[in-house]
Amino acid sequence: MGFMELDVRRLMTLRAVRDCGGVLAASAALHISPSAVSQQLAKLERETGLRLVDRSTSGRARLTVAGTRLCERADAIAAELRDAREDLRELAGERQRTVTVGAFPSVVDALAVPAARLLRESEHPVHLRVTESRGDLAATHAALLAGTLDLALVKHGDDTLPDGIAETLVCDDPYRIVIPADWPRPATAAELMDVPWVGHPEGSPGREPLARLEAAEGATLRVEHECTEYTVALALVRAGLAAAVLPALALPHGREEGVAMLEIGHLGHRRIAARTAAGRISAAVATATDALRRVAGEARATASG
Repeated sequence: MGFMELDVRRLMTLRAVRDCGGVLAASAALHISPSAVSQQLAKLERETGLRLVDRSTSGRARLTVAGTRLCERADAIAAELRDAREDLRELAGERQRTVTVGAFPSVVDALAVPAARLLRESEHPVHLRVTESRGDLAATHAALLAGTLDLALVKHGDDTLPDGIAETLVCDDPYRIVIPADWPRPATAAELMDVPWVGHPEGSPGREPLARLEAAEGATLRVEHECTEYTVALALVRAGLAAAVLPALALPHGREEGVAMLEIGHLGHRRIAARTAAGRISAAVATATDALRRVAGEARATASG
């Protein structure tokens, strides 16, 4: 049997009958007469060829199995229409365009803060509200789905992307060896195997590139200091105490006073991605994501220059 094209207004009427519990209540909510509600339901049943409302009971309206299934589709359509209206209001400048982004410490200064400045100065300003996250992906995803976070910067590959979460690649951030600026510049990583190093404990983000370096050189690094935060490692290098491995974005603009960044060794990279709730990617969120990607591209260009 062929079906006619479904009318969205009739779907919303069916949804109102379900939510309000009857034709009379739905008519009040929709600001139309009860007979108009009944007519919309009858037309929808003709369009689908299915009985959608059980009229054999008095009192609270009950949907049939088909009506319930169709209402689930109507819920999704209503959410899309709501988001479309919000996007139009944002584009028209009718309300404050605020995006709350969660970012772990080493990308706050490198990506989130410059993106916030860029968005503030753009033709259609977006206010980027930054909140620090500590790598608890389950909590981050829950915040995205609940709407308390609009966007989250994460390290791609740390988990499997869960249902309801969308991801956009922001950049690949290469790991680099950094040494005190007054140390001799080595030509190869092998020349640094006997110097003091900043280490990272097993399970921390900084441990993987160190292990990769040890495997590539077939040697064990002489670790004299240990930390979990890149800012601590950078402070130790700046003080002239040790060499370390850091992601390039941990060095603002690829430079830091008292520190030299080397492009030697087999260290790999970390992949930075922006995650959002799949059903709530508004114009402002898309604009903020584009700004983060632009800032990352400019940071790479500055570092390579």
